[in-house]
Amino acid sequence: MDPQIWRFGAFELDGSRGELRKEGRRVRLKPQPLMVLVALLEKRGCMVTRDELKERLWAEAPAYRTDENLNHAVKRLREALGDSGNNPRFVATIRHNGYRFLADVSAAEVANHLAERRGTAREDRHRGRVKAYAAGVAGALIIAMLLALALLDRQDSVDTAAASVIRATLPLEGELRLGRAPGLALSPDGRTVVYAARRTLNDMNLYIQELASETARIVPGTRGAGLPFFSLDGAKVGFFSTGERRLMQVATDGGVPTSFGNHEFDELPFGATWTPEGDVVLATSSTSGLVRLTPDGGREPLTVPDREKREKGHRLPDALPNGKAILFTVGTVDITSFDDASVAVVDLESRDTKILIEGGTCGRYSPSGHIVYWREGSLYAVPFDQDWLRVTGPPRPVQENVMAPPYAAAPFAIARNGTLVFAPGPLWFRTGHLALVDRKGRAEPIATGLPASGEIANVSSSPRGDRVAFSVGGATDHIWVHDFERHSASRLTFAWDNLFPTWAPDGRRLAFWSNRGGGNGIFVKDVDTSSEPEVLVSSSHTIWPTSWSFDGRLLLFEEHRDGRDWDLRVIDFENERRAETWLSTPFNEGWGFFSPDARWVAYESDESGRFEIYVRAYETPETKRQVSTRGGIRPRWAPN
Repeated sequence: MDPQIWRFGAFELDGSRGELRKEGRRVRLKPQPLMVLVALLEKRGCMVTRDELKERLWAEAPAYRTDENLNHAVKRLREALGDSGNNPRFVATIRHNGYRFLADVSAAEVANHLAERRGTAREDRHRGRVKAYAAGVAGALIIAMLLALALLDRQDSVDTAAASVIRATLPLEGELRLGRAPGLALSPDGRTVVYAARRTLNDMNLYIQELASETARIVPGTRGAGLPFFSLDGAKVGFFSTGERRLMQVATDGGVPTSFGNHEFDELPFGATWTPEGDVVLATSSTSGLVRLTPDGGREPLTVPDREKREKGHRLPDALPNGKAILFTVGTVDITSFDDASVAVVDLESRDTKILIEGGTCGRYSPSGHIVYWREGSLYAVPFDQDWLRVTGPPRPVQENVMAPPYAAAPFAIARNGTLVFAPGPLWFRTGHLALVDRKGRAEPIATGLPASGEIANVSSSPRGDRVAFSVGGATDHIWVHDFERHSASRLTFAWDNLFPTWAPDGRRLAFWSNRGGGNGIFVKDVDTSSEPEVLVSSSHTIWPTSWSFDGRLLLFEEHRDGRDWDLRVIDFENERRAETWLSTPFNEGWGFFSPDARWVAYESDESGRFEIYVRAYETPETKRQVSTRGGIRPRWAPN
């Protein structure tokens, strides 16, 4: 079904924009109340059960499907509509069962199929006006409202009110959901979009779709793929394979993916772009500069983060059409939101870099002569001279309601003909949550006073169970500690990225991973003081702590060599804090966890072809016992 405009009373809900308006003025409404309204309008006059609404609002966060959260969403909706539960005009409560929309509603389609819109766009161009349109791409994680907008005119300023608007819908098929990593690309001719999407948690693939078509096809050989980007001629798509840990390429008309220069990486790169010479420029990590890769295996650094300016890393490169320079995003070690990042440029001949835009991320060059970038849920455009590499005018907002997932990569892309494709959605969506779960599986969310956005992960309970440590992701990842007795949370780290908190047995210290200084290290910090973290071990490889022995003598940690070889190592605090390998096999071992008496270690390994849980004696690790039979990851011991 195409998005609709629903009209009721003095209100109008534009399904293509995800906007509620009253007498023509926008009414600000958060995603969950808006989704409730859409669900009620779709079944107007009929009851929508509470279970239906909770499933729709929190499809991938079961712990949030509580009556309290749903009641809050409905309350906010009623407040926006000026409605009352006691004397409802719009939303009536069906006691203990659900809700029903009461008012008379008129509906009209706001988008025809994209193929029909192409004719209008061509007619406009023949009349001498330069036009562009955009198609929104969304899955069930985003409110199912898709949007297309003619965005830019060839002027020094962008006037969206004067721009001619062409709307279109590009739905994802079935249960497809967009991936969180940079995962959306548009062919140079503006006819084809490729995106990373999944049907289930571990089923990420690339899909390719013609904008004039409502169907997408999976790209064979791209399971676990991310970071798609087109070659300048549109003949190939580059991507990163999480299984191969390599940069890959595949022809857009089919074929088998092949490696691009046999370049390997420890982690998912942070953006990539093809140059006119056929090289690829990418950011190899969150703390790296930009690197140029050649098809014959060559690797050449292009930029280096300025640590004196507290730059953490350079990411999200975009090659200018004239081949002179690369746009990229700069993040510092202190920012918590990419609203505070900057868009910069590097001259490929002189290697000089300079900041172009302060406050924003994901700068992309538009053929209208602008840089389009994301900030605070909207796209902005600023006029830019690509020959002199300078901004020539002030920024103007050109599109609201553009989703921004993690890693600074807002999901939008611009083709050479000015076509814009993007995913509409909320400013942020939380991809994790804290909850207490009892033995019957009932979950009670923990209200902690956390930031409004960010990915919650890496949860670790203190030995006494009175506190829990976890990470909150964002422009920088930080560790927080929730105190159950005080019913409050406090932030523990304030610079660089910090993840994988692991409690010491004294319940006062935390070991954790950090990229402080641009490297990889395991640090320890006293939770109750303002002391600086102390480094325990550093490595050129990816490492993080997993478990402390009950006596505090040993700290297990995981090390990834070249992204493929996972080993378990240990720090011995009674042996000059020396780090030694505890378990290394031809397979991958990870998430080692000491038993309460420290005699045994449970861990995950893929030696059977999939990850299962095994147990070995710490002092005599030569023999093992498999304890899972149908797969398993991240083991934990019961307290006894």
